[in-house]
Amino acid sequence: MSMPINFTLSALDTSFNMDFSGILNAQAPATLTSHATAVYYVKTSDMKKVFKFETDAFDVNDFSNQDLKYYIFRTALWPANLNVNPANSMMNKTESYSEFATLQAYDASKNLLKHDFLRYLSYRLFNTSLGVDLFSNETALIENISLKGQAVHTNIMNALNLVDASAGTATPGQGTDLSNNKFYANDLSGNTNLCREIMRQIAFSNPSRFVATVDGSGTMIDASSGLMIQSVPFMDGDSLNFLLTIHAAANQNSLTGVAAIPPRIYNIKLVLKSDATAINTNPQDGGANSLYAYY
Repeated sequence: MSMPINFTLSALDTSFNMDFSGILNAQAPATLTSHATAVYYVKTSDMKKVFKFETDAFDVNDFSNQDLKYYIFRTALWPANLNVNPANSMMNKTESYSEFATLQAYDASKNLLKHDFLRYLSYRLFNTSLGVDLFSNETALIENISLKGQAVHTNIMNALNLVDASAGTATPGQGTDLSNNKFYANDLSGNTNLCREIMRQIAFSNPSRFVATVDGSGTMIDASSGLMIQSVPFMDGDSLNFLLTIHAAANQNSLTGVAAIPPRIYNIKLVLKSDATAINTNPQDGGANSLYAYY
């Protein structure tokens, strides 16, 4: 019986160079301008549970609804004891900053953002941050900042819920996968597509994180492992940042006849740490509705 022959015609050998390189949907992290930086520590493992994406090799095209999918599992996986009240974020960590921190060594429980703002008011009204005790209503001021901060936490949760895998409402780009999880594609190109924003900034700042490893050790997981929806490749030391602007009460400056008090802008920095080192200062004052422990 005759066997097939694989003929070799080396004279037909050819090579060519691509005219295009593969590119990433990348965006540089925005520069945040602030007067002070206040810190929370959050668990890297928790953020990996909440922020997810899916990519595959099935269709090989640019149609966004069929390609990269972004998920946020806020309802299902946001830690019940993680309350992001920025009033209780810390001013005394290596990643934080306030010009008042160098004046004296404040106790950690009295060196949260809400205390920093009172020192700022004192500085503006009395030309020294050491005049805080001149206020006869320190407790009321602290409680007011704390409760306003709790409203900020609610706003953060609402922003996550907008693109939540269980109950998201944002359009366009919304789809539903076979597990009934809602996802958002690149069609939702505004900054409300939070997971997409993070992925674009990783693509700009450290694209090597997208080099797949089967064990998922700090990078993408090889899809051949059978895990299609996978965690955003966060690493310890990453941070999620946003601005909080606090305005003094109307006519506060009339207390001592100084000029109008400018708002104070805080960079709220959620620093990702391993489970063993994610330690925050538990608030000791501020009102029953805003006293929360962390982890």
